[in-house]
Amino acid sequence: MIVGVHLGQPIDVLLHSARVAVELGRELVCAYVAADVVATGWDRPEHFEVTADFDDGSSEKDLASDLIDAIRAALDAIQPRPQWRVRVLSGDVADELAELAHATEARLIVVGGRRRGFDRMLEHFTSGSVSTRLAHDQLRPLLVIPDPGHHRGPDRGLLETPALEAESAG
Repeated sequence: MIVGVHLGQPIDVLLHSARVAVELGRELVCAYVAADVVATGWDRPEHFEVTADFDDGSSEKDLASDLIDAIRAALDAIQPRPQWRVRVLSGDVADELAELAHATEARLIVVGGRRRGFDRMLEHFTSGSVSTRLAHDQLRPLLVIPDPGHHRGPDRGLLETPALEAESAG
């Protein structure tokens, strides 16, 4: 089972997919797609060389560490927790998720629904939504977790690194 993840997305996407993975007895593959860099995919952060640098001076390794910390913190809060791993990919988000699903023979792809706001509307207009493209361009079942938007309560936060969560709470 694959879930598309990125820092700053509603945490519900990860938590719902984790619960479904447990119920189905499946491993959860948390896939991050860097759409603006050319890099190589990897499975194990301790066995790769940094191959891309981002505009802010960070690297794939920094991203992986922050993302893994955020995922671990979110999944540690639920029981039972599924077995999980992280894949960092690069390219078109919908294409990369579909390709990963095919390569891993995933039974289900989980993504977050379209986010609200003017900048998101422009992004949707110019490139289409990931969920719409996945629904039309590949054959695996797709679960779309809606963005809670203004309905987000105190227990419905964003996927953030533990340090960022502590700063935003204080």
